[in-house]
Amino acid sequence: MLSWTTLRSWSYITCLYLCSLGLAQAFESGTDSELEAQLDAIIEVGFYPPDRDAFNAILDSLDPAQTPLDSYVRAKAYQAFQAGLRDGDMDQAFAILTELETITDEQGSEDARFEVLASESHLLLEVNDMSAAMTRIPQLQTEVERVTNPRLRFFGFHLIARILKQNSQYDEALQYFVKSHDEVGREDTPLNRRRRIFINLNMARLHAELRNDETALEIASDAIAYAKDVEIYTRLPDLYLVQGFVQGQEGPSQQALESYTQATEWAERLDDGRARLIGRNNAGSILIMLERYDEAKAVLNEGVALSKTLNRESDAEVMRFNLGYIEVAEGRAEQGLATMEAALENFRSSGRRAEVADWLSYLAEAYEMAGAYQRQAQTLIEQRQLREEIFRSERDRVISELHLRFETEQQNRRIEMLRQRSELQQGELENQRLHQRIVVLGVIVVVLAALTLWLAYRSTQRANAKLNQANRELQVKSTRDPLTGLFNRRSLQEFMAQHSRLPGEKDALFLIDIDFFKQINDRQGHAAGDLVLSELASRLRSVCRDSDLVVRWGGEEFLIFLRNTSVEALPEFSRRLLQAVAGKPVQLQDQETEVTATAGLITLPLAGHQGTELEWEHALQIADLLLYYGKSHGRNQVNGVIGITTQQHAEVEAALYSDISKAIDNDWVELIQVVGAQRTG
Repeated sequence: MLSWTTLRSWSYITCLYLCSLGLAQAFESGTDSELEAQLDAIIEVGFYPPDRDAFNAILDSLDPAQTPLDSYVRAKAYQAFQAGLRDGDMDQAFAILTELETITDEQGSEDARFEVLASESHLLLEVNDMSAAMTRIPQLQTEVERVTNPRLRFFGFHLIARILKQNSQYDEALQYFVKSHDEVGREDTPLNRRRRIFINLNMARLHAELRNDETALEIASDAIAYAKDVEIYTRLPDLYLVQGFVQGQEGPSQQALESYTQATEWAERLDDGRARLIGRNNAGSILIMLERYDEAKAVLNEGVALSKTLNRESDAEVMRFNLGYIEVAEGRAEQGLATMEAALENFRSSGRRAEVADWLSYLAEAYEMAGAYQRQAQTLIEQRQLREEIFRSERDRVISELHLRFETEQQNRRIEMLRQRSELQQGELENQRLHQRIVVLGVIVVVLAALTLWLAYRSTQRANAKLNQANRELQVKSTRDPLTGLFNRRSLQEFMAQHSRLPGEKDALFLIDIDFFKQINDRQGHAAGDLVLSELASRLRSVCRDSDLVVRWGGEEFLIFLRNTSVEALPEFSRRLLQAVAGKPVQLQDQETEVTATAGLITLPLAGHQGTELEWEHALQIADLLLYYGKSHGRNQVNGVIGITTQQHAEVEAALYSDISKAIDNDWVELIQVVGAQRTG
């Protein structure tokens, strides 16, 4: 199969060959109003006309000798989308666009050239080639401002917004969604009404991802009302799904359930198989959280049966998983856990790793309900390892894409400067030819050229200053957690790489996890969870010295690194830590929420440890096991290892990294255990 690069080279050679035979076709400029109206009428809501026969009739009517180039390029671009997005033949799609690129480079308008650039970028986004798509952003941003066709301006703004959103640049993406919305608002046509609904759907989704719940809900609700007013129903299932998602952010509610029900009903009317399944599963999830298990089973079993009818068996796994959760909740633990485990295994092969991590969280909760604490601990450890892998890969991807975009912008800036210099050189040659007749004009041109160079220099200086400022801000953001203001993982890694201690000094490392944090998120919403994290971060800082390091390790986990402390001080510090967390309820709107935490502790260096000094990463692994030892023994406590008491170094070494309970039960380690105060009714 030909690659994209190969296709471009092949098309270029073919074009040269045809030109050498005198077969190059000259196109008329401009658009064909009749052809444009035909394309507007059949495009509907997608990126290519759904009526293949009607569209093929339009393609057959195209005549390079008669069809204006701008309209010809639009129709052929739709043909490329049909080949790539409907038929799955991306090689053919890019071949069509490469041919159009050759034509428009020779004789096309700025609108025609932009149509080809935007179409290629859209296909790159569809195949998830984000690096290639992001390199097009500077060129798209520059050229869309030169475009005069309102349809293309909408297409360009909307495409830029979708690429930036996919790359998690939400603020900039929102600006371009607003620009595309303003563009379609200039003229009230049936096509622009469909576009306006589609833009509002994407803006609602973006605000939902940014946790701007009030704005997301307002946009989704207004878009639903508008779609009904203009009788354009195609996007209603997705709009109701977004509305239900936002309504459920503050916890399960009847409103969210009604929105998902509406999404399902509209999906039935429109024969939207994907939304029919999503609506049922989300409604079932809300019913589970409301503990209306009989209703949830009815909805989810209906969805499983529908997935078989629609031949979308893979979509049924999440509903089977939820059905298994219900069985555990109703006391049929063995059967329910088996169902959940089987669904998870089937999902691993096709689901994204972030989604698998979410499934593991619910599976761990089911294990806890069933009293299978060892399996719960293993599942939580697997989830943590998976999230750490996701964190590392996402960090590497973002850094790579930022670097790539920076290099592209630098290259575009150099190209623009070379273009300006070339124009200046041509102007100087023209001035030399006219020098004897118009000396004064020559002087004016030189002054203008100098002014242009000075402005270009000032512009470059300002751009460099902005870039340096952005780099400084990025450095700060890269070392701090945006929610709590605490140091992040990267800060700890950099600190530990440079940290050293004097002989006789001892450090201590605490790994802390908030107890039952998931229940706070599920019952009171993510906003409440964020408030708990911020409040506990402040309390942890209050019990530490300025020389200590307080880190948000990820999710609901924190890490404290005590420098130059003593073993004798650790029990008292542990008591103060547990008291700081649990001593005062966290105020969440009109109610108080009791919060406790469990921690694992280890000292560095570890007394009695043989060989080289224990690395901090290995110490963190032991602290993690101690944390889950505390989770399995009642929570709201600190368990710490401050030394090894046995000479059986091989056995204790193995137990430290795999079975801390064995090391504790056999008295191979010296243990500190501090249990927090228990509250009474």
